Amino acid sequence: CKKMFLLSIWMLTMLQFSSDAFQLRTTEAAFRRPSLARHTSTLGAAMELWLDLRPTGPAAQDGNVGAADAVVLRPEQLDDFLSSPEASGGTAPRVLVAGDDGTLRDGRALGGRPLGACADVSAPSGQDAALSLVGSAGWILASFGTDGGADGGVPWTMIPAENLIGACSGTSTSVAASVERAEDVQGLAHALQLGVAALCLRVPSGPTWDAAVSARDERSSAPGANLPSERRAGIVPGSCTRTRTTVVADRVCLDFVRTLSPSEGVFVGSSAKVLVLVLSEAASGSGYVPSRPFRVNAGPVHSYVLMGDGATVRYLAEVVPGDEIYVYDSGTGQGRVVAVGRAKVEPRPCCMVHLESPSEDRETGSKVGAEGQVFLQLAETVRIGRVGGEGYRVTDMEVLQDDKMTGTVSD
Repeated sequence: CKKMFLLSIWMLTMLQFSSDAFQLRTTEAAFRRPSLARHTSTLGAAMELWLDLRPTGPAAQDGNVGAADAVVLRPEQLDDFLSSPEASGGTAPRVLVAGDDGTLRDGRALGGRPLGACADVSAPSGQDAALSLVGSAGWILASFGTDGGADGGVPWTMIPAENLIGACSGTSTSVAASVERAEDVQGLAHALQLGVAALCLRVPSGPTWDAAVSARDERSSAPGANLPSERRAGIVPGSCTRTRTTVVADRVCLDFVRTLSPSEGVFVGSSAKVLVLVLSEAASGSGYVPSRPFRVNAGPVHSYVLMGDGATVRYLAEVVPGDEIYVYDSGTGQGRVVAVGRAKVEPRPCCMVHLESPSEDRETGSKVGAEGQVFLQLAETVRIGRVGGEGYRVTDMEVLQDDKMTGTVSD
């Protein structure tokens, strides 16, 4: 018999799938900047190049200022720059003023409209201060210092940048990164396969500038870069097959602050490319255990879970009370956002389930197939969502024999 399960497939452009049994069309929320996960596999939108004129002043650039999307000035440099030829004309860059108080303001707006903040993240305390601004600042201009770290090497750049990008994902805050070396450009432009929203350089020429221009061109030509800076996801029917692999894992139960229906659940998986709908424990009714409609047994700590914006994922190990998760109803095809009240971690036996999406979009014929896996606790209360709102218990799945799919649950 055919049994179709609901998978969330991450794609670079909007996916539209339909089947005889149901039809789902999803368009995820649009954000001003790339709203991707800490751990996803899609490149972000186009990247800007900023020119930092604070160390040298505008006069030292010999008319090359127009090559930048924006310039960064000290307050005392603003009047001189605005009176220069580089500040006018159709190619004139935006003007950003970095104040001594750490603010970043619009130099062309009356009164200096606040745009964001400057943050020195060369030390962990500076990174913490920058992270505290996420969601309240439009931009965070991060600098990484010039002295070697505690290990005597070059300043830490990639890890602080990735932490900021991940934290800003799905928020109204964008990250601009100061870059001193050509070797750091590609890493910053593609960090977490998202990249910073802007690179800030000191001179509009030389190897570092050339590398930044090349990275910007790559970002601008990437598939989906010209879309309105939004993350696209599709929800499709796919196949799930239990394998013979069974392990003891630190399993996470997500206890929500709201009651879930038997057909509601969350999307989880070992790969951000393909996630499966795991339903709530609202449909127990067995007499062996009470129904717990607020709970989803989501699997081990390493798994990803789809967050409340419907566009980012996070490790289950990182989910804390107050985090909002995307809850999907397989019966109605509707989603909502529900906060986590508790994340309960316990060692439990878990089996591995192989996930596979359709190989192509049934309407357009384009290739969209993806494979992955998820580990789920071996318990009768753990159910995978099916088309129409039904659930299928993990313990009811027949196991693969001799590496062939016999008796599998398939699309």
